[in-house]
Amino acid sequence: MLLIMKTISYTLTLALILSFGSLHAQKKSKQKDKDLEVTVEEIQSQCEHVPQSERVTVSVSSFKVATPSAYAKFGDELSQMLTNALQNVNCFNVLLSTKDSNEILNEIEFGETGNTQKGATPKRGKMKGAQVIVMGKVTEYAAGQSSQSYGPVKIANNKAHIGFIIQLINVETRELIDSKSFNVDGSAGGFKGVKVGGVRMAGSIQDNKALANACEKGIIEAIEYIVSSKDKMPLPDANNVNAKDGTYITILNADYSKAKTVAELLSSKGKVSNKEIVDGTGSFFLEHSMKTDAIADLIDSKLGSKYSIQSLEEGEITLVAK
Repeated sequence: MLLIMKTISYTLTLALILSFGSLHAQKKSKQKDKDLEVTVEEIQSQCEHVPQSERVTVSVSSFKVATPSAYAKFGDELSQMLTNALQNVNCFNVLLSTKDSNEILNEIEFGETGNTQKGATPKRGKMKGAQVIVMGKVTEYAAGQSSQSYGPVKIANNKAHIGFIIQLINVETRELIDSKSFNVDGSAGGFKGVKVGGVRMAGSIQDNKALANACEKGIIEAIEYIVSSKDKMPLPDANNVNAKDGTYITILNADYSKAKTVAELLSSKGKVSNKEIVDGTGSFFLEHSMKTDAIADLIDSKLGSKYSIQSLEEGEITLVAK
């Protein structure tokens, strides 16, 4: 009987100790979550007075996974989370990655084939280009273990760890502006939902609370670092043709020779920049002080036998090569 009493007393004591430890861990976890939210607010405050026109244009590429322990889409999920977080801190003009732009290009092509109402088709050649690409590489990954039970008390033993590198690249020069490694640990008790401090979990990450907690910490550290590096980045107006007076010229059914013919004609009227040809469509920006109608009249009078004007509006001309 005495042995049974001692066993019960020992069990209750162990349960109370473990319960106290669990409550202490939860309290500590809540304080960490609060600290994360404050950190995000501090990051946002650094850019609250920076106007949109003076913000560097950035795009996040998909994180490459350099460790076999991480699942295939983990890099894509991290890049989506970082893109969302950068947008929320309001420090940059954030663009979709080129990988995610295919749906937009499909919509433009769909309209160009005559499937949409006249004037409702999005114009080719108006997308902005990134000045800085945020590149990432996952170097360490441990998703954690499931929780375990000890008698009547369930103890969370779910831990996770991730490591990744962030590189900031000047798109025009290919120069490495800055880079940094991040290594963070997470626990199941540290993560309370799919969104904390503006960072939304992506894909299957939210199903593993320890991994989600590690990703949350890592992404917040990453955006803090990227924002702190903004003064090293190119000035916002370096390639901003939208800030200049001129006309976007788009040439459908074009090859290099056809686009070059139009560009050479118009170069006498202003500066030609941002030239490119993608899938049979040429485009460039003509910086000038003339009316768009006058540019269209010049094209029609000199090249009317080779090009027809499909659409004309202030600042935009779309041609079709015959």
